[in-house]
Order: sequence, then C-alpha cells, then structure tokens
Amino acid sequence: MKTTWLKWMSVSAVCGSLVASAATPKPPPPKAQKDPDAGAAKVEFKDIPTLQDGPGKGFYAIFQSKFYDVEIVASNLAAYVYPKDKGERIDKPIIINNRFVYTPNERDPKDLMVFTGVRNLAPPAVNPPKLVISAVADSGAALIQTWKFGEGKIDIENHLKGYDANAPPPMRTYFKFPQTHKFTPNIEKADREKAMAGYLLTVRGGKSDTALKTTKFTYASKVEGFSVGDTIENQGPWGDRKVTFKRKGSKGSLNMGGEWNRFPYDGLEFFFRTVADPKTKRLDAQSFEIKIE
Repeated sequence: MKTTWLKWMSVSAVCGSLVASAATPKPPPPKAQKDPDAGAAKVEFKDIPTLQDGPGKGFYAIFQSKFYDVEIVASNLAAYVYPKDKGERIDKPIIINNRFVYTPNERDPKDLMVFTGVRNLAPPAVNPPKLVISAVADSGAALIQTWKFGEGKIDIENHLKGYDANAPPPMRTYFKFPQTHKFTPNIEKADREKAMAGYLLTVRGGKSDTALKTTKFTYASKVEGFSVGDTIENQGPWGDRKVTFKRKGSKGSLNMGGEWNRFPYDGLEFFFRTVADPKTKRLDAQSFEIKIE
C-alpha cells in the first residue's frame, strides 16, 4: 500500500509539472531593434559630400533613365524626381522628403523625429541601382532608408532601429506634387477647367473599414482632405506620364499633409505613415513604390 501511494504521488507530481509547463507564458517586455551602424562615425548633413563634375555636380547622387531623373540634395537628402515625357525631362519635380533637415512648423506633428546626421553613407554616385541612407536621430534611433531604382519604378523601404521599445515613434515619408498653374481671382472656373483638362488626382483606399473609397479629384476641384488610403495616382502635369505612389505590405497608411481644402494645382503634400503595433510595440518596415508610366 505504501508503494502504491508513493507511485501515485510521483505520477501526480509529473502531471502537475506538465500542467504548469503548458500554461501560457507572459510575453517578454519589448526589445529595441539594434542599430547595425551604431558606433560608426556620424557625418552632419552640412558635411555630406557631393559630385564634383558632370550633370550631377553639386548633388549627393543622381539617377537618370528613360522615364525619370532623380537628384538627391546633399544638405538634406531630399530627392527631386523629374518624370520624363517623350524622353524630355519636365521641370515639375516631385519632392520626396523624410524631414531629415527641416524648420519646425506649428502644423507639423509633435512626434516628428529630429535627425542630426548620417552614418556609413556611400560616396556620391551617378546611376546607383541601390542607395542606403542611415540617418541618426537625436534620440539615438536610426532610420535606415533603402532606395532601389529601376526602369519606370522606384522602391523605397524604411526601417527604424535603436528606438525606445516602450515608446516607438511613427515613421513618415513625405512627398509633394508640384504647383502646375497660377490663376488670378478673375479667372472663371470654366476657364480653369479648360486650362487643366486631363489633369486628374485619384486616391484609392485600403481594405480597412476606415479606408477612403476610390475618389477622383480634377485639378479644378478642391481636395477636402483625407486620412487613410493606399494609393495615389497623378496624371496631367507630365504629359502622357502617370505617376503612382502605392503602399506595399499591410502596414501603414497614406495621408494628406500640409494645408487641406486646396486645389491640386497649388501643389499638394502627402505622406506615408507607419506606427507601432499598440500591443507588441513592434514597428514594422515601411515600404512603398513609385511608378512612372
């Protein structure tokens, strides 16, 4: 009887340990993503080198193709994208900017990261197929931006490393379409519409309940503003070319920046925004593509 009791106690202890091990463990506290460039020498934006001769003289990098040209300004790493029509570059650039260097504006979000320089920046280049920018924020975090240039397409991906795991900041990439027309107040709407015939801005929403439905704006009608979308198409400013900004993956949203209630011909600003998961505090990569077709 004593032997049987001991065997029962042993089996019970084993079962108890199995039950305990099957319990759902508590999730570990969030960990910051390491910055692979941490420790590398930092270069301030004002000291970024430039191309010394040729068509890209004075710029950090340029890319030239059949469908578009890109010029990247050394002092702030803003990119000017010039679509081409029939092989000719049209002097109405789209400006892509991560606000690496900017003048604070009361309209800007309060959680914008403030950057102080770059690390491990490649030498100035002409027609690089790939370009990596590692911008350092004053918080110690690093925004690693990768550009991939192709025929009629540009892919951009952002990763944030070294951020505070308990309060990860959102990532934003801004782009601004050019101003195309200036009208004096006495110009009638019908005349404005005639001058901008064929100019069209199309916004396509995502799958979420709050996403904007597909909406088309002529250049002669005001854009009242929107907060969520996936894709924006712009046709008119560059002849037969259509330019499309499209979010890739399932994270982030396309938003309207700057002043709302404006006409597209004034030059509207938009931005892609990606925030951390509220439960896991994980901040996924932000990626989007630009098609020029």
